[in-house]
Amino acid sequence: MGNFGITNFGSSNVNGLRFGTIGKEPDPYAVEQLKILGNLLSGKLMSNDWDQAEENAEDFGLYRLLTTPFLKKGKDNDLYEIIPNYRNDMTLRTFCEKRVPSLFFEFNSHFNDASSSLTFNQKQILSHNNIRDFLFLKAVYIEQLNNVKSIFSYMTQTGSAYLNVFQAVAVKASERIRDNEKIKLGHITASDRIIELLKGEEFSMEKTIFYNEIKNIINRMVFDLDNLDLISKVEKELGDIISDDDVPAILNYLKSSNIKIDAQNAKYFIPIAVNNLKNSNISYSSTSSGAASEFDFAVNYYEDDRASLEIIKENIVCASQLYYVMVLGDELGIFNIINYIATKKLPAGNMDIRNRDTLKDLQLYIFSESFKDLRNGEIFKRTLPAERMMFYKQVYSVGDEQTLEGMAVNNDYNRLWSILMKECVDYIQRVEDTTNSGYSISRQKIMQAIEDLQYNLSTHCTGMSKVATPIMYKEMDFVIERFMKNEEITRQISLGNSTSFWKVIERILFEMQGEVPNVAALRNKAVFGHRILSFIANYTPAQVADDVKFNDFLSTVEAFIIAESQLQDNPMDMRSEDPADNANGNMGGYPGMNGVNKNVPVGADDWNF
Repeated sequence: MGNFGITNFGSSNVNGLRFGTIGKEPDPYAVEQLKILGNLLSGKLMSNDWDQAEENAEDFGLYRLLTTPFLKKGKDNDLYEIIPNYRNDMTLRTFCEKRVPSLFFEFNSHFNDASSSLTFNQKQILSHNNIRDFLFLKAVYIEQLNNVKSIFSYMTQTGSAYLNVFQAVAVKASERIRDNEKIKLGHITASDRIIELLKGEEFSMEKTIFYNEIKNIINRMVFDLDNLDLISKVEKELGDIISDDDVPAILNYLKSSNIKIDAQNAKYFIPIAVNNLKNSNISYSSTSSGAASEFDFAVNYYEDDRASLEIIKENIVCASQLYYVMVLGDELGIFNIINYIATKKLPAGNMDIRNRDTLKDLQLYIFSESFKDLRNGEIFKRTLPAERMMFYKQVYSVGDEQTLEGMAVNNDYNRLWSILMKECVDYIQRVEDTTNSGYSISRQKIMQAIEDLQYNLSTHCTGMSKVATPIMYKEMDFVIERFMKNEEITRQISLGNSTSFWKVIERILFEMQGEVPNVAALRNKAVFGHRILSFIANYTPAQVADDVKFNDFLSTVEAFIIAESQLQDNPMDMRSEDPADNANGNMGGYPGMNGVNKNVPVGADDWNF
């Protein structure tokens, strides 16, 4: 596995980049627009007083400038139009050097080192110092990023800042091409339509390729030229009755109408269509009984907006706690160890407890079958092994414990977990294979795997599992803190040797099972598995885009897989010998759950003194 502190994950390839190779000549239209934007950003643009600029955002200042989209419908939102109106005291470079000098210097040093990994488009855009300074300030003051890797990622990740610059340049270049070639597109501005047609698109800024792609977009608009002329004539006669947002629907209406709409009757039919759009449920889809066009064959993917999916974070956090209890409590055997001490070592006279508080805790746990919440002293009844196994089965599909009638078992978990582990390993390998090659790797598959697990655990860690999990953890915490880490107990168990908590566990497990388990690997599995699930609980796409957080996540996954591989090679690995059990997910399989140790030598009810 790679060294995540050294490997450069900062650069990103462009998923939508369909053409072009590094080293080609840039298109003159793209060069022209980048030069214009760079020159606009080179002037004195903002007030000396940042606080004043923020307070008076409607009047002037850097804050207003930075929060303005590069390109959006309406000139008030067009950065090209707004910049000249905000010339004031200071240049972007001066502001950077004055307000955040150390971060600015460190970022430019990092950028120079990483520039060889940029794509062709990124190099064309970010080689302009003024554009790069502007994006740097947006990252620092608007996105609140405070380290160079995050800022670099913000500038270069697909769908982030540089792509906004690209789309603005493409729109302005299309207007230039339209004017130079005298292409008439009716009264609808080219920028409005091209913004719609450019959504999510990026193509190379190489010579001829950039021009040809822009021309293809303009040609798509020319198909509608006659109908756009009709709309224009109606508006000249009746006034501005059609909003730009409604134009696509009106175009569909004109193409699909059973009645031929021409210059003579358009002023009657178009107002009716506009009224229907605003006051009824008529949508004027592209269904038509007339001649087919390319738009008649478009499809809707019917995708759910991710925001509409109900992801309950507390359910996933609960699942991460349950996982931690499952691995330490039952797979490692913390619960079994205290049972063994209470029913075997104490009755045999091998141990003598003198501390009064420890005696009270043992009495509470053994005879009253209860324990205390160490935070507030509240008393709870001990959990039964069968109960814990039932919840592990429900949430993680581990073991073969019977569940309650109607309790859904999460049969998809092991498959989804394995997919996440595989995608992370593949990503790390691809990055190592392409280091310093000028290419970078998409993180989309990992994001999808995380989102699938997020939804899965949010759906399945519900009901009684949410009620029982905190109690199970409180019990394990009580056992560890009051007994397993109790100096009086550990000193007698270790017989004068190391009193390390984990070494004492190894000694007891050896007495119980006749072999020394890999306690360190099981502990790592619990810790790193919990961290992975906690990351999933708190996941947002921005965390994967943040190189620091993403690299930390990959390091955690790598450590988890190493722990898993050590357990696979360990004779104390507690998998089923039956391949069918492993295939069915009973013991999880690599790289999911090892399974829970159900060979309990002493049950919760075996108090035979």
